[in-house]
Amino acid sequence: MTKIASLSILLLLAACRAPVGQQQGAPDSNITVNSGAPATATEARTEGGLPGKAVEVPTARDASDPKSPEAARALVERYADLLKQGRFKDAHRLWSGDTLTDQQFAAKWQRYGKVDGATVDALGELQGAAGSIYAEVPIKLSGTTRQGQLFSLSGTITLRRVNDVPGSTEEQRRWHIVKTELQPVG
Repeated sequence: MTKIASLSILLLLAACRAPVGQQQGAPDSNITVNSGAPATATEARTEGGLPGKAVEVPTARDASDPKSPEAARALVERYADLLKQGRFKDAHRLWSGDTLTDQQFAAKWQRYGKVDGATVDALGELQGAAGSIYAEVPIKLSGTTRQGQLFSLSGTITLRRVNDVPGSTEEQRRWHIVKTELQPVG
């Protein structure tokens, strides 16, 4: 009887928990997404809910297939969010094949000033080539220069992932940024 009561309590507790990925009070990432999908790809939480080291808690979008078009778009949204936060080293980690050092990458973005906003448009058509898939994602970034002037950049971010070919690693089969074509607007 005690085992049945214990099992009933565990099942009741499990039923009361929110489904995975449906965090309450998720912060707004201030990224405009033109597909109607929620913009937050991950949310920072501290271990145990206490002040200290922040850890990334996956949201519903992170649970998607890492090879999907949604994962490609989520990567661009994450990239824009990292740029807005001034976390240039982390943003640089989303690249593959980039020859810049972390310091050079940071200096490149710091010369613009502070990125304040981002609009990520609908993912373009996926293209296949030589064992890889490529996707282009239109994006607009806006911000304020060190002199207080507004700036706006518009263009595309090209992503690549390796197909499921023999010998490819799981990391290679995830989306990575391989090129950006951003131009000043106005």
